[in-house]
Amino acid sequence: MAVALLTGCGDKTPMTDAEVGTVTRWAAAYKPVAADMVAAAEALDKDQLAAAQTALDRVPPKLAAAEREVRALQTADLRATLADYMRITRRTITAFDAFVAQLRTKPDDRTAVLRKQTELRDANDELFSADSKIRDRVFDHANADQEKALDPAIPLPIGD
Repeated sequence: MAVALLTGCGDKTPMTDAEVGTVTRWAAAYKPVAADMVAAAEALDKDQLAAAQTALDRVPPKLAAAEREVRALQTADLRATLADYMRITRRTITAFDAFVAQLRTKPDDRTAVLRKQTELRDANDELFSADSKIRDRVFDHANADQEKALDPAIPLPIGD
């Protein structure tokens, strides 16, 4: 079902002009979540586990703020698409947090480390896939004027 929401199918319900503001606020609320995830990944790359954990610890209230904007959407299809994206984000953050916790508490348990690393990789792959589609999925609900208004709020996927 998650794949169907993000890959799109059938006719799309148009968003209202008021929802352009809600989607813009969602995008603004989501950017700090993404920034903290990048900060955690960069810290982990430098083997700075405490810094990675600190970055991950900053995420929950920011994620909650983004989720509030999603719940405020009236267009059910659009709300479902963004809610699924938030579910994928939450899964990735949970996997990231579990991996860092494993490295901090039992780094010598190779089996557990590899299992947590695989869970993180799988979640991250799903998030990257969703990232590559989210702009198009949102724009599927927008008319030309709404797309112009949303264009600066929702960046193009990396590589486009």
